[in-house]
Amino acid sequence: MTHTTPRILVIGDTTTPDGLTIVTALAHEAADRMQLPAVVAMGRDCDVTQYEAVVYDELSHLESIDSAVLWVEAMEADVCVMNVRDLEEFDLVAECGWCGADDEDPSPVLVEGVWFPVDLCTGCLNGALADAESRTGVRA
Repeated sequence: MTHTTPRILVIGDTTTPDGLTIVTALAHEAADRMQLPAVVAMGRDCDVTQYEAVVYDELSHLESIDSAVLWVEAMEADVCVMNVRDLEEFDLVAECGWCGADDEDPSPVLVEGVWFPVDLCTGCLNGALADAESRTGVRA
């Protein structure tokens, strides 16, 4: 699995709907703070060395065999491993990269199971998506 853009792997207990919701929210937070695409691990079929960092939900990462295995693999492979408190060291993006507005907090966008960071406010993002759709006829 080779990516052109570095990505973050987010691990935790995804075996229950509540657990998946928590880990998905953590992936959103990781993408927002680190400004890198974040992927939720859905099982242990991941090569942790292909990711810039592994972020874990410290409340559930050892409750799931899959996430526990990935956590150990990341630690043994000397991959950057971070918990929620480590994420707080990264500043949230606070202004739009196009219009410069700082009254909206640009938020990551989920595309095919990956949270992509977006440095655009909602208005600019919606405008860019509408423009792309009008040019290509493909809805983003």
